[in-house]
Amino acid sequence: MNTNVIEMAKKIVTLRLRRFAVSKNTTQLLNDAGIDHYKSKGQYVINRTDIDEIERYYTHLLGAPLVQFTRANNRIDATKTSNKEKSAKGGVFEALLSIVAYRELHLTTGVIPAGINVIISTQAESLITDKIERLVVIENSELLVQSERLIATLPEQWQSNTLVVYRGHGESQQQIKTLLQALKPNAQVAFYFDYDFSGMKLINAFMSYVSCPASIITPSHTDKQLKQLTNYENFSKQYLEGMHLLTRTKAAGTHHETVIHKITHWLKNYELAVTQEALVAHNTQLQSTPLNWKEHNK
Repeated sequence: MNTNVIEMAKKIVTLRLRRFAVSKNTTQLLNDAGIDHYKSKGQYVINRTDIDEIERYYTHLLGAPLVQFTRANNRIDATKTSNKEKSAKGGVFEALLSIVAYRELHLTTGVIPAGINVIISTQAESLITDKIERLVVIENSELLVQSERLIATLPEQWQSNTLVVYRGHGESQQQIKTLLQALKPNAQVAFYFDYDFSGMKLINAFMSYVSCPASIITPSHTDKQLKQLTNYENFSKQYLEGMHLLTRTKAAGTHHETVIHKITHWLKNYELAVTQEALVAHNTQLQSTPLNWKEHNK
């Protein structure tokens, strides 16, 4: 995670800046947040709703309010500026992957057997990725605690020989990106995120780090129950984000963008925004859809 970009986002939101200099950091900021913009005299120009979207996007990315972001994100570094190490914003496990193993997990320090029903925290560099066959990336960490219920609701092909990993927030998001890049070409990865605009945007971003066959897990059909599970407040808050995503994936250059575009259209047309927790709690029937298998079958 580029802390310079995060600090720039914080500055824009805090000062409500609608104009700011064009730079590498501001370009990355606008692209990552999916903000439409134009340039005028060496400056980017955005509107007020874009500022709100920047705050929402980076708050979601960090897993904490953007306006509270600080570089002192761990206790050791925090003591350089404060004698109160607990004033650091980062938790002990914030920079680690969180994994539940439904197959043997091979680490550089040894092998953890499958089915021990614990959450394993480790760095991506400690994983022997050549031993990973299937990986399911989930958006919400609460589901790791309820992993047995989660696994039982997944499509059959993802219920065994699988590692379930939390997509992370803050520093741990770099860990999941490192892991995705290190997967062997014949491994398989599935993304199971909230069934909403934000979930689709996150998956679309993560796909740039994937070079093996990938799939997306979503409800298999839209019915009355799915509509009842929809959080319409979230749908409204994410609507602009969804429209930006539709624009970015319209001229799809890859198969995964075509799939994401189609699902995002579906969410828009049926006004759907359902969390993973709600899907698991109600045993919603799920399906697995290939994201990039056409490219890998060439």
